[in-house]
Amino acid sequence: MSGLYFVFFVFVLAHVVYSNEEPYFSESPKNVDVVQGESVTLPCKVTPGIGMTYYWELNGKWIWRFDTY
Repeated sequence: MSGLYFVFFVFVLAHVVYSNEEPYFSESPKNVDVVQGESVTLPCKVTPGIGMTYYWELNGKWIWRFDTY
């Protein structure tokens, strides 16, 4: 497993719109092993998604779309 790093992302969800339906993960990301320097895509979908704000964290810090680690 040389060169592999376990990546764990925390998904934080803020419900900012009042709705009769509680938000839920209709598609959830999975924990993955990533080769250092390679890209990874972590799909995620929240339903209902209107008015939802979310972001990814790694080790307690926000991950921006084009950041590399």
